[in-house]
Parts: sequence; C-alpha cells; structure tokens
Amino acid sequence: MTNLRDLQRNFIDDCLSGELSDKNISIAPDIETDTISAKGRMEIYRESAIGNIIIPMQLTYPVVEKLVGSDFFRATCRQYIQTHWPETGNMDDYGDDFSFFLEAFKPAQHIPYLSDVARLEWLLHESSIADDQEPSNWMKFAELTEDELENVHIGLHPSVRLFSSLYPVKEIWDMNQEAGDALQALNLDEATGGELVVVRQKYKTHVYAVDTAEHGFLKALLKGKTLFDAVDAAVEVDEACKLQLMMERHLGNGVLCTFENMKRGATDL
Repeated sequence: MTNLRDLQRNFIDDCLSGELSDKNISIAPDIETDTISAKGRMEIYRESAIGNIIIPMQLTYPVVEKLVGSDFFRATCRQYIQTHWPETGNMDDYGDDFSFFLEAFKPAQHIPYLSDVARLEWLLHESSIADDQEPSNWMKFAELTEDELENVHIGLHPSVRLFSSLYPVKEIWDMNQEAGDALQALNLDEATGGELVVVRQKYKTHVYAVDTAEHGFLKALLKGKTLFDAVDAAVEVDEACKLQLMMERHLGNGVLCTFENMKRGATDL
C-alpha cells in the first residue's frame, strides 16, 4: 500500500502531467476502478483541484479577469498552475509571481499593461492582509529639536506598498471597478503612467497617486533611511517639494505610522 506522502506526490504529478491516459497515471494502483476508470476518476479529481485553485486567483485578480474575460482568464490560470503548483495550503500566499507569468505569456502580449495591472492587484492583496500597527504619538514629533530630527527614522504602516508603471494602471483599475466596458473612455496612447501608494485604512485598502518626489521620499523611508535622507531623495527629484505638505498628506492617509530616534530608540522620544 502506498504511503501518504508518496500518494500525495503521485496525485500532484498526475495533476501536472498534461493529457491523462490509462498508462501514465501514477496514482492508478490506489484508485478504485469498479465503476469508473482510473483516467476518468483522476480527471474529476484534477479538474476539482485546479478549479479550487482558480477561485482564489479570481479573488486576487478581478480586474485582470475583467480585462481578458472569464474564459481567457481561467485558461491562463490553468497554464500558470501547471508550472506553479501551490506549495502550501495557505492560498493567501499563492499567485505572487502571476504578473511575471503574464509578462511572458504570449497569448496576452496584445495587452502590454496587463502584467502591471496584475502587479498592482497583488500589492492590493498584500496590503489587505498585512499586519496592523499602532501609530506613534505624533504630538511629540513637533517637540523634537533639529538635532533629534537629524537622526529620526519614520516607519511606514505595514500595509503600505509602493508602485510605479509606465502605463496608466490606476485609471485602468479605477474604471474596472464598475460594470461595463470602461476602457472605451481611456485613450491609452495619450495617457501616461506614474507612481502610486497602496495603504489599508481601517478595513479598506486604498490606492492613490503621488508625484515622483513623494515616491522617492517614501521609498527612502521604506528602505530604512532617516527623515533627512528621505527629504534629500525627494529634493533630488524636485527641489521645490514641500516637506510639510508631504508629511501632512501621508500622515492623514495613514502611510506614516511610527517614528524613532535611530540613536536612542523610540522609548526616548
């Protein structure tokens, strides 16, 4: 009798084997064939397994599905699953590299922005399930001296994700939140890309556009740079950028979450 580990391995191999025949089913000795052949039974199992994997893909990538249509999306997912079988039972972790798959997927080459839309949707998914964090007491931030500010690091909320694209991905994503063929209203030849911030506010995840200076500022903070270094990164892009306005905006949106003195630690502030 086949042990459980080998039985599971054989089942996965058969699911990924392509066309099934009575001769290439490794799990056949462990299948009851009194009423249905091993091939017929395995096809039922395989279709059920793949169908169950496609469901979370549809939940994670609803705009991608809307852009290409349900039949095309399901067929694409089947191709993806064949080379990206889930490694765990936690489907929240599944599909992280779907955007890279779409970028190289020849049948989708006529939609050049599709992989970037998928990339944004994965960031939305990540943001929606990210940990929460209590913010610092920002009233104390106003009390910091210039010397203290020089060593301050500002932490972003755990749900924050940064995004950049040459395509107008936010407009495409926004238009496909409603029913209908929304892309008719967007001229892709004239529209341009840009930088976006994804952040969860309470129970809803939001996407909003930022300019390149703001994006550079937040990117530097995300890398662990000090506040002054982050400001330098923004100024390098736009000398006219306003720190106070950036701080107010991103505090209000919940992007900026904590602050600490890199030399003394948060408890000293």
